[in-house]
Amino acid sequence: MSRPVMLALVATLALASCDRTILGPEHRLQVMVVANPEWASVGEVVELIGIAYNPTSEVIEAGRGCSPGIGFFVTDEGGVTTDLYEGPWLCPLRDNNRLEPGETDLALFEWTPGDAGVFEIRSAVLTDAGPRSPSPPVRVIVE
Repeated sequence: MSRPVMLALVATLALASCDRTILGPEHRLQVMVVANPEWASVGEVVELIGIAYNPTSEVIEAGRGCSPGIGFFVTDEGGVTTDLYEGPWLCPLRDNNRLEPGETDLALFEWTPGDAGVFEIRSAVLTDAGPRSPSPPVRVIVE
């Protein structure tokens, strides 16, 4: 291998190993989740409310395709996390797909636990690159 090719290969590998991730404004959103009730029975509907506040001066587009802009994630006692928005969504887009500067938006979801246990619920802003700005967890006990 010639010296110029070797130098180009080493430079490419060095650049590829650098973390050049640029965090967008969706990482600065403030997100929280509310679960009602926080103590439920198997088969009882638990209403989830995801709330996102945009403290930036930028408009933030959220959602995966036509999904709501704010999603919900349930983690069971074994550490397995389930995205409650799996599957296709029908368009049109919703108000919570676009967070204006200084705006607070919310999303509602009715979750029906099929198993007993202690679950942690989080909400996050959805993007094509994955969830961003996850909320602190809320614990739901299901008997």
